[in-house]
Amino acid sequence: MDLSVNPGDDFYTYASGAWVKNNPIPPKETRWGSFNQLRDFNINAVKTILEKAAADKNAPAGSLTRIVGDFYAAGMDSAAIEKLGYTPIKKTWPVLQL
Repeated sequence: MDLSVNPGDDFYTYASGAWVKNNPIPPKETRWGSFNQLRDFNINAVKTILEKAAADKNAPAGSLTRIVGDFYAAGMDSAAIEKLGYTPIKKTWPVLQL
């Protein structure tokens, strides 16, 4: 709340003025609030988990860490994806065979 503003003159600034002042809308966003902050926090948390799993080369084969790490690393290897195209799934998806 911005108590320097009379609520009868400008209730929005009275009720939200401190939030607006302390939480400016980032340039890449069209709106900003606690749900946007929560979204960004969750995206970064998941990304950190995935990157740690991909970096853990000592994780045992078949472990959840290894499976998640390998899956993430494979998805991030755009050069290999471009090179292989849909070849890796060609045999399992008869619909795609032309």
